[in-house]
Amino acid sequence: MKIFIIRHPHSIANEEKIYNSFTDVPLSGKGAKQMEEVIQYLKNIKNVEFGQVQSIYSSPLTRCTNIADTLAKEWNCPIIKDDKLVEMNFGIFEGKTYQEIDLTFPNELLQWSNDYIHYQIPEGESLQQCMFRIEPFVNRLKNQDQDVAIVTHGGIVKLLMLSFLDLPIETFWKFATDNCCIVEINYVNNYGYLSNLLNFSS
Repeated sequence: MKIFIIRHPHSIANEEKIYNSFTDVPLSGKGAKQMEEVIQYLKNIKNVEFGQVQSIYSSPLTRCTNIADTLAKEWNCPIIKDDKLVEMNFGIFEGKTYQEIDLTFPNELLQWSNDYIHYQIPEGESLQQCMFRIEPFVNRLKNQDQDVAIVTHGGIVKLLMLSFLDLPIETFWKFATDNCCIVEINYVNNYGYLSNLLNFSS
């Protein structure tokens, strides 16, 4: 089984450097250019290099579905939109810059900085809770044993990588997954390995 995990292109929220999970925001100009580049790379995957992508899974937010819908038409395969693939819920930090969070919620920010894995942001999630959220999705894919593409968000890209590669959550920050990156993983006989990681960050 081959898994292609794609982070959405650069968005207005990325441009403004705000924490953004469940809020639907458009792509930036940079993101539109990234999308063209990554689509050009991906459009030949199904029939040329990597076998037969049978399904595309996507976060339902438009910064992900813009790529997923294009690929579904290009590859003539179904797209499944799944809420489990939405970014980690930043709760009270949603829509704010780091500086705004530091001014408004300094105690909560300190607790999150001290334990980013287990601290649950008020009205949001902890990283561990987010991992628990995506585990049923990952287990379902492992049991299906099909080549798939997944279009999702930065934090979810990393958690999917850790789950398929059987790595501890403490290694979350060991990978650079920029906007529009493509992570290629082979999963064979209950063993996953990273075969490629491309960043389209220009």
